[in-house]
Amino acid sequence: MTIQIVPEDYNWRSETARVGEQFTLPYYSTGISIFPADDTGEIVTVTYLKKPDEDDDEGNDFTVRRDTLNSPEDTVGLPHYSLGETVCPGPDGEGATVYWLG
Repeated sequence: MTIQIVPEDYNWRSETARVGEQFTLPYYSTGISIFPADDTGEIVTVTYLKKPDEDDDEGNDFTVRRDTLNSPEDTVGLPHYSLGETVCPGPDGEGATVYWLG
């Protein structure tokens, strides 16, 4: 017996959101990334892959979160249910900003 692995199809979506506000992520999304969309880092672009037949308006609600780390020794507390954790290094190479959906 031969097992055949068939890849699943996904489309990508990119949406703008504000840190601290609610964001609805379609149920079966994957490949989530979050990057700043303005100089303040308050507005972000959330990009993800979703199944083509999935409704864009149905999903789980998350809040866009952010924390700043000043050195590699600093820690960030992420809830176990967080998604899309993305680390954006600062221009000086020392600090970084972490974004996630929580």
